[in-house]
Amino acid sequence: VSATVLALICFSVLRIAYGWKWRIDEKYRTLATNMNQFHRSQYGGANFSTDMIIELGKPTAQPSFILFGDSYAAQYAYGLTRLLNAENRKALALFDHACMVTPLVTTYIRGNPDPTCNSEYPKVQQMMLGNKLPVIMAHSWHTYKQMLGTKDGQLLTFADDVSYYSKLIETIEAVREQVGEDRRFIVIGLVPGASNQKSISRCFVTPKFIPNDCASEMAVNRADATMGIMFNAMLKEYGAKHANVTIIDPYDTF
Repeated sequence: VSATVLALICFSVLRIAYGWKWRIDEKYRTLATNMNQFHRSQYGGANFSTDMIIELGKPTAQPSFILFGDSYAAQYAYGLTRLLNAENRKALALFDHACMVTPLVTTYIRGNPDPTCNSEYPKVQQMMLGNKLPVIMAHSWHTYKQMLGTKDGQLLTFADDVSYYSKLIETIEAVREQVGEDRRFIVIGLVPGASNQKSISRCFVTPKFIPNDCASEMAVNRADATMGIMFNAMLKEYGAKHANVTIIDPYDTF
């Protein structure tokens, strides 16, 4: 009985003290005390405004390129800003989380077009007006299969992944036509593990005496990886058919 009481007391102390957080390097303590805040602060798009045209890098420089998309575009904002500042350069950007920013389709919420998302692409057109700046487009391509529709109110349905991804290629082509052949158009493909939304940070801070299969938390689902590889291959095939189009496949790097 005494051992049980002692164990309960120790467990309570560990819980209240967040596992004796003083043992953790100060810059990582937020990970133990507030995992959601740690994610927000470490996410590359943290503190960058959404739903409006913003500048990345040196404010006094002339823009070097345009970047737009959802949070999968915003995740590059921090790294690009550091690079641009170091090179005394600037970029124009537009981010809208959970929004497919295109001229053909938009994101739907509860069966209706998201009004904010629906009005984003004209801002991209505004950034392209009167210049030939390279344009970079990035999205969480895999997540919109059940929430994509036309601008005029028709929710789209897809029989399979191939038909869905084919629609995305069609949508990307609509952007390319507006970008024009006399400027560079760059599309960033799916990132490995993009469909795995489990919290790796939770795995690291969970005490060992609590059953937790950490390996499964960090594993990339084979089906998800197959879809990502397939879509990126479709992107590369598309890019090879058009001049001045560059496809970046994160799978090649990772």
